[in-house]
Amino acid sequence: MGAEQGKRQLNVLVLEGLILVLVVMMHTSAPEYIVVPLSYGIPTLFFIRGYQWKERTPLEVIRARIQLVATYYTAGFIGTVLFVSFSPAKFLNYKKASYFLNLLVANVSKGDEVAVVVAPIWFLATLFSADVLYALMRSYLKNGVVFSGLLFLSILIRPLVNHPLFFRLGSAFLGLPFVELGWQFRKRGLKPNVFWFFVALAVLLIASFYNGKVSWYTHDFGNVSLAYVGEVAIIVIGVYLGQLLTSSSLKSWLEKVALNALFILPYHGVIGVLLAFLYLPFLKSIDTVQTFVSKYWFLHFALTMAVIMLLIDYLPSTAKRVLVGDIRLVGKFVRKVNDRVRKTIRK
Repeated sequence: MGAEQGKRQLNVLVLEGLILVLVVMMHTSAPEYIVVPLSYGIPTLFFIRGYQWKERTPLEVIRARIQLVATYYTAGFIGTVLFVSFSPAKFLNYKKASYFLNLLVANVSKGDEVAVVVAPIWFLATLFSADVLYALMRSYLKNGVVFSGLLFLSILIRPLVNHPLFFRLGSAFLGLPFVELGWQFRKRGLKPNVFWFFVALAVLLIASFYNGKVSWYTHDFGNVSLAYVGEVAIIVIGVYLGQLLTSSSLKSWLEKVALNALFILPYHGVIGVLLAFLYLPFLKSIDTVQTFVSKYWFLHFALTMAVIMLLIDYLPSTAKRVLVGDIRLVGKFVRKVNDRVRKTIRK
């Protein structure tokens, strides 16, 4: 692609940290001129999975990635309970039970069918399903033609997959070409240079201008061809910025953000909403708060990120592990209970 090649690999933690920060920005009422081009960025997370892929059996992948499922349900349940318990009636568009049902199956066609404060957790389910599907393909499709054909099929049927399906399997299948793109980037040692960064930036701006906002959450892609073009462009931009930021003073901070992704992704929405309610005594009404947050979104974003980082630094480790449904903590608790039961029986 006319990119630089080298042995040094991309620091995926820096890139993932950057993406998470931008996700928080998008969800703190950023204006459309920022949200629209950034909405093409979800495939970059698929790309990262492919870039750091390690050959494992599907069962090994499930064992390694089951924490995504645990966090999805734990954080999703906590957030949904908070949402249905404290949200004003104007924000509850469905019966309370339906929010829990939609959370259970991880399958929505409209954005408001899941508690809005935990809506971003959809990607945890998607990423788990994509990892498993990709592992199955690499393990059992040894024929390169069949493997490539399935990836091509994913691209071809995208206009037809207008529903995420159970546990986001539809989204996961559509994301497989980007996982493979990440694998190929690493295999070939591709690194976009500054020329390709500016080309990709121009392409992204043009594609997003004509195609508008896209949504992997609800499978609203507009013109699929333009969506693909914009998504590949933003991957190139992300890889270049990831390389650039690796040599900057932000490197360690972005790595910290990435290492706490399982806390940030599910709870940044909850934190942002709680902060908005803290503005209420000063702004008198919810409508005024919404107007304030929209107008001064950059302040709300900065405050949200500040609170997130404070919680990462000062919230007790056990509390964070409980909030993300840490399987190791559950296993430790079960072992302690078993030990006590055994001691009781012996007595």
